Amino acid sequence: MIFMGRKGQGAVEYLLIIGAAVVVAAIVIAVIVGIGSSANPKPEEVTSELDKLKCFESCSYDSPTSDSNCEVINPVSCKGNVPGSCGSSCSGGPQTLNPLSTNVSAGCYDATALNTVDPDLVVGNIKSGVNIFGVDGSLVEGGSCSYDGNAVVDKVLSGYSFYGNSSTLLHGSLPTQYLSPSSAVLSAGYYDANTLSTVDPDLRASRIKLGTSIFGFNGSFYQTMTGQTGCWDTGGAPRSCSGTGEDGNIYGASYARVWRVNSDNFTLSDLSSGLMWQKGSSGSTVTWQGALDYCNNLSLAGYDDWHLPTKIEIGLIYDNQTGTCYSGFTGCIFYWSSTSVPSSPGSAFRLYSSNGGTLGFGSKSDGGTYGARCVRLEN
Repeated sequence: MIFMGRKGQGAVEYLLIIGAAVVVAAIVIAVIVGIGSSANPKPEEVTSELDKLKCFESCSYDSPTSDSNCEVINPVSCKGNVPGSCGSSCSGGPQTLNPLSTNVSAGCYDATALNTVDPDLVVGNIKSGVNIFGVDGSLVEGGSCSYDGNAVVDKVLSGYSFYGNSSTLLHGSLPTQYLSPSSAVLSAGYYDANTLSTVDPDLRASRIKLGTSIFGFNGSFYQTMTGQTGCWDTGGAPRSCSGTGEDGNIYGASYARVWRVNSDNFTLSDLSSGLMWQKGSSGSTVTWQGALDYCNNLSLAGYDDWHLPTKIEIGLIYDNQTGTCYSGFTGCIFYWSSTSVPSSPGSAFRLYSSNGGTLGFGSKSDGGTYGARCVRLEN
């Protein structure tokens, strides 16, 4: 054993102290290196952490979710899923809305506008006063209108509503007009469908002059025409009517009377005047009042509007060609008319059918010779 002196002992102690310091330093360095390794990852570890950050910022989940890259993250507001930014973090890729469905499936969606998904989400398709996803509707009830009308209230029938050149609902004020049988004036305005003969029942053939047509009614009435078509000279010999100025020359054959025996066999129709006649007569002589009563109470061939003929009407049954009543009548005697004599009101006109068809008059109380033959308006 070699013993060192005190000087050698001091050197050893010095070395031990240095060694201890080195160990302590090594331990500190090891601790520091260990801590630094977790704060300074390898390059591939940095990339993984960035992927997780991207997923955290760009994906929205309904509940905490994990996948191979994102691990476990909490729900966050989706800031727009840029394709590829999440890698495979959103399973199945971006979701899309369906314009034919109101269902929204859970998952990631690309940023978009709802009216891009469904182009019908516009103001003109939404009722006025309604807001759908921020779009205020402008559609008024009844459909989409451009409001370019030019109608005004006094041109639209009362009781009807319309839109003119604005969205304001207007109400028509045009009244319904009516024709008057006492006026030939047609005022401007709206009229309901009708027929003129309904407005004025006198618009019929028997009330219009023969040869005249009024609103489609061809007149058949004439009180100055006798129906005589032949002409005779002063000695009674037949002659041509041309240029004579006789009755037959004035109106001629074109105004010959036309008669028809009706199928009921009780009446005759004078097609030239529109009158329907009783084929027979009272069958016996009566007073003037008795003649009026007979016709007023007559019901024949389904009609009860018979009357005793006027002095003009009674003269029409006389055939100025044959000198007697028209052949269709049963019997031909003297007949009362309903016309009183103005200069002698106690008398009435009557037809002498067997005496040239002349019209005379006599006392209304005379009942020994005259009968009654009734007539009615057919048209």
